[in-house]
Amino acid sequence: MDFVHTVLGAPFFKILHHCSCAETVDPNAKFIIMENDPGVQFDTVWETLTYVDKKDIVASLVDIEQCLLTASFPSYGNLYYKTDVDEKYRSRPLLVPESVLDPAATKKFCICPSVQTSSHEDERGSMDINVVHTPEQYLLSTAEWEAAWIQKHAKNNIHNDPVRFLLDLRQYHSIVPAIVPNDAAAHASVLWHPNLNLGNIFVERHNGPFEI
Repeated sequence: MDFVHTVLGAPFFKILHHCSCAETVDPNAKFIIMENDPGVQFDTVWETLTYVDKKDIVASLVDIEQCLLTASFPSYGNLYYKTDVDEKYRSRPLLVPESVLDPAATKKFCICPSVQTSSHEDERGSMDINVVHTPEQYLLSTAEWEAAWIQKHAKNNIHNDPVRFLLDLRQYHSIVPAIVPNDAAAHASVLWHPNLNLGNIFVERHNGPFEI
């Protein structure tokens, strides 16, 4: 959110303070403190809006998505503050060489492995996940990571056959080169909002159209 707000200028919450290392603060908790948003959740007013109001808000959402796409990265993963990660991640370039964004504004950020919940639940939390740089690497590493979990933790029962799953993953490996698009434009590593539902959008209105 900080990157999108400060670097891209998109209407996301401003981060006032954060802590990603619980051991360094009292009461031993990770936290994010954000500015208070003056708007209301979009889903609470949707039914009362006119067609024009809805059209204006949807157009604003498209503008925001286009804004997110202006940042293109050389790797796939998640954005982190450099101060929160190992040294090995800090020296890697954040943006593609042709980026039009100001390097000075992005110098405190870097790309590290994904933090999506499904990658860290239960036994998966102790498994290593690497930063990858191409779509093919991403697809292959996902399968390899899943195979590593199956070999170490999967149980054979009437519903699950680890041997069969590993065979399926090997077959998947063989077709990955064929399913990666040839068009380089489709390979872009960009920002994307994974949960853009009405409850996550705040709108307000002054004297003109609704604003997000």
